[in-house]
Amino acid sequence: MLATKVLALLCSLGPARGDEAAFTAGLAQVAKLAEAEKWVDAKKRLLALLEQHREQDYVRRRFSDIAEELKRLSVRIAVPRPKLDDLLSGKVTKDARVMGDFEVVYAPGTLDDFERREEEVADPAEAKRLKEQPWQGRPPTLVHPLEWNGTSVLEISGTSRNDGGIREDRGWMYVFYALDSQTQLMAMLGSEPPANDVNAKLFPSALLLVEDGESTILAETEDGPPRGTKYQFRLTIERDSFSLKCNGRQLLTAKRAPDRWGNFAIMNVADDATITLRGRPNRQWLSGYVDAHTKDAEVEFLDKYELNADLPDWLQSETVDFDVLTFGATGPHGKLRPDLEKKIDRAFELRHDGDLDGALRVIDDPAIGPGDVRDWCRGVFLRDRGDEAELARHYEAIRKRDPKSWLPTVLHAETLMDSRRFEEARKLLEAAAGELPREPRLFVLRARIGMYEGRPEVARAELDRAAEQGLESPALLQLAMILARLERGPVFAKSYVHDSNHFHVVSDIDKTSSEVMARVLEESFQVYTQFLGKADLGERRFPAYLFSGATGYHVFADEIGSAAPHSTAGIYNRMLKQLLVWNLLDREEVWETVRHEACHQFLDLLGYQPPRWFDEGMAEYASLSVRHGSAGIVEGAVVAGHVRRVLATQEKAPPLAEFVRQTPSEFYSEGVTNYARAWSLIHFLRHGGKPAEAIYERLVAAMRDGADERAVVARAFADVDMAALDQQFRAYVEKLR
Repeated sequence: MLATKVLALLCSLGPARGDEAAFTAGLAQVAKLAEAEKWVDAKKRLLALLEQHREQDYVRRRFSDIAEELKRLSVRIAVPRPKLDDLLSGKVTKDARVMGDFEVVYAPGTLDDFERREEEVADPAEAKRLKEQPWQGRPPTLVHPLEWNGTSVLEISGTSRNDGGIREDRGWMYVFYALDSQTQLMAMLGSEPPANDVNAKLFPSALLLVEDGESTILAETEDGPPRGTKYQFRLTIERDSFSLKCNGRQLLTAKRAPDRWGNFAIMNVADDATITLRGRPNRQWLSGYVDAHTKDAEVEFLDKYELNADLPDWLQSETVDFDVLTFGATGPHGKLRPDLEKKIDRAFELRHDGDLDGALRVIDDPAIGPGDVRDWCRGVFLRDRGDEAELARHYEAIRKRDPKSWLPTVLHAETLMDSRRFEEARKLLEAAAGELPREPRLFVLRARIGMYEGRPEVARAELDRAAEQGLESPALLQLAMILARLERGPVFAKSYVHDSNHFHVVSDIDKTSSEVMARVLEESFQVYTQFLGKADLGERRFPAYLFSGATGYHVFADEIGSAAPHSTAGIYNRMLKQLLVWNLLDREEVWETVRHEACHQFLDLLGYQPPRWFDEGMAEYASLSVRHGSAGIVEGAVVAGHVRRVLATQEKAPPLAEFVRQTPSEFYSEGVTNYARAWSLIHFLRHGGKPAEAIYERLVAAMRDGADERAVVARAFADVDMAALDQQFRAYVEKLR
C-alpha cells in the first residue's frame, strides 16, 4: 500500500506527458539515485517515470536503456553488497579491508570454509576396505582457501586427546602451510602420555619441510601438553622463519625460504577444537572472494529474473529470443538442427585452432546442404584466411543464386571493417540500402562502424533510425543492450571512479586502486608515444575497468560480447574501446596486464592496423617498459620464460617469412609459444642492430600511413633476405639466454 502511494505521488510531481526532454531529465535523476546507492528509491522513480510517460514512442526507443537500468536496480536490491562476515562460516573479528589485519575464528562445527580433501587410494580393494572401516585410513586434509602475503598465525585451542581414544598413527594434529603445490611447511603438534600410564606412547612435536612428497625434520621436541589437559597451539609463519608455541611457551622454531607465502591446512584436529586464523591476508584474494560470491548470487537471481514482470504492460516485449543469437549480431538467426549444430561447432573449433582449411572442409560437407548458415560460415572462414579472390567469388555465387540476399553485402562490409577501411564499408552499406532498405543488419553494421571509430553517438543514431522505421531484430536489440551496458559499465555494488587526462577508470575495489590504475595508464600513454607515435585524442576519456575478482570480469566481458579466455587477466575490445582487467593476487602482475592491454588500446587509438604478431609482441614488450622518474623510459627487460620457450620450440617454429604473415587464428592457435616468439621478435627489432631497427621503423611508418596488416608486412620486409634474418634472429635469442 505504501509503495503504491509513493508511486502515485511521484507520478503527480512530474511534468506533463509527452515531454521527451523531461523524460531524459528523469532518467538522469534515476541515475543519480543509483550512484548514491539508493536502489529502491531509484527503481520507484524509474517506474513512476514510465507511468508518467506512458505509451510514448520516445520511451519505446529507449527500451534498451530502460531495460538495462531496471535490471541493474533489481539486481542491486536483491543482492546487496555483502559483508565478509556473512560469507564465511567462521566469525570475522577483524576485517583486513578496514583495519589492515584480519582474524577469523572457527568454533567447533563451523569449518565449512575449509575444503575437504580425501586421500586418493589407487587399489580398489584397499579403497573398499577403507570405506567399510574409515578409521583405518588417513583422515582428510582440511584446506583453508585464504591466501596470505605477510606474517600469519593459526591457533588451535581445545583439550588434548586422552589415552583411551587415541591410536599411534593418530597421535598428532597436523598443520600445513602450502608455499606452492609441491612445497609445504608442516607442524606436527604432539602430546605427552598420561603420567599414570608408563606404557603410553610419547608423541613429540616437530617442524618439517615437505618438498615433492619428501619430509625433512627441521626441529623436534618431546614437549607438548599432557593428554586430557587444555592447550593452545600456535603456528606462526614469518618472513624467513616459522615457530610453534604451546600455551604461550615457545616449543620450536626453524628457518625457511624468505618471502614465499601461501595458505593453511589442517588434519586430524579434534572435533571440539576452536581454530583461529589471523595476520596479513592477501587483500586481492579477499576482494576476489567477495566478488565471486556476489556474482554467483547475481547470476542465481538473474536466472529467475523476468524483465517483463518488472516492466509496465505497454512496454513488455516478446519479439526477441536471445537464445537464437547463434552466429553473432549480423549472422543468421534461428535454431539449428542438432546434427547441423554439431558440424558447425566442429568447424568453429578448427577455426579456433588455426585450421581454416579443415573448417572449410567441414562446412563444404554435402550433408549440411545450401543455406544462409553455410554461406555465412564459409564467408567468415575465407575472411579469416585473407583469401580476397575466393571471397569475391563466394559473394558472386550467393548473388547469382539469390540476387536479394543480404549475405554478400554483410560479409563484404565486415571484411572492409576488419581492415579498418571504414569509409569504404560505409559507402558499400549506403549503396546497398536502396536494394535492402529495411534490412536491420545494415543499420547494425553502420552502428558498429561508429563504435569502431570511437563515436558511440553515431551508433546510437543508427539504432534510433531503425526504431523510427519500426524495425526489430535480435541484431538491433543486442547492439542496443551492449550500448546501454557500455554507458553504465559493470554492475558494481560500489564504484570508485577516477578521471585522468585520457582515461575514465572505474573499480569496485577502492579509490586508491582506481587512482593507481589511472596513473599506470597515463605513464603507459606517454611511453607508447615514443615507441609508436603521438595520438591526438582531443578531450575524450576512454573507459577502463578494474574488477575485484575474475568472476565479475568474465561476467561483464560476456555481457558486452567480449568474452575473455579464462587464462587471461585482461582484454581490450577494439570496437567497444574498453579495457578490462581483474585484480590478480600479484599486484605488479595487474599493472603489467594494464600496460599490455593499454598498448593494444594505444595502437587502436592511433588507427594502426598491426599484424597480430606485432600487436601482441609489442604489448608484451611495452608492458615491461616503464618510467623511473628522471631516468625516463627503461626498456629492453628480458623475460627469461619467453626466451626459454622460444629456444625450446625453435626447431618446430615456422620461418620468420611465414610467422610475420600469420592470420590471427593461426597466431592464437599456438598462443603461449607465439606470444613468446612475438615478444622476442620485437626485442630483436628494437635492439638487434641497425638493419633490424630499420625494419621496425618501416613497420611503424607503414602503419602510420594507414596500410593494412598485409601491406605493413610487405613494406617493412621488402628486399629483406628473410632466411638470413631468421638466422640473425635465432642467434640474437640465444644471446638473451
